[in-house]
Amino acid sequence: MAQETEVTSSPPVGENCTNCKRLDRAYVGGLFDGEGTIHFAYRKSPSKNVATTNMWVSLCSIDKSIIDYLYGLFGGMTYTTKAYMQKGNPPKNSSQLWYWRQAHKGTFTFLRSILPYSKLKREQAECLISMESVICKIGHRSLREKESLVALAEKIGSFNKKGRASRFQKQGGEITYVTRPVQNQPLTLERFG
Repeated sequence: MAQETEVTSSPPVGENCTNCKRLDRAYVGGLFDGEGTIHFAYRKSPSKNVATTNMWVSLCSIDKSIIDYLYGLFGGMTYTTKAYMQKGNPPKNSSQLWYWRQAHKGTFTFLRSILPYSKLKREQAECLISMESVICKIGHRSLREKESLVALAEKIGSFNKKGRASRFQKQGGEITYVTRPVQNQPLTLERFG
């Protein structure tokens, strides 16, 4: 169980992102490919006859300096939690987890800035960016636009499920991590006992 203990927010990302150097964007693109998350949901409110979009990009680390680096470049918000392995009594050596999150229109700015350097999350980012005008539309959406947003939410969700399911496989009593192949190289397996 995680408990939120600290939150820091900033204004929209526009100014910060224009100051990013190419090397910074390349580093963040690789880091985000391995550790980041892209979230998008389109839901109808049960209490109102209105549908909402919910999207963000986020990254979690036990190293606060990485989160501070992302916050300095892209703004957004940061928060920290204590990682508990069980409900109730936390272990004495429980790690502090740091989170960075960029939401709403800042999501598009962030994704565009790292897109040239992204490999694993490139298709997911391109799907979201291609729908920006529909996602950010204010006012009534046509039935076709609503259907497109539902399909996008399902597609983004399937990318996230695919990533989790395909990387870890349980065989007997061991968990195997499957490293994705790079240009015709075979899969490599690392075993965790």
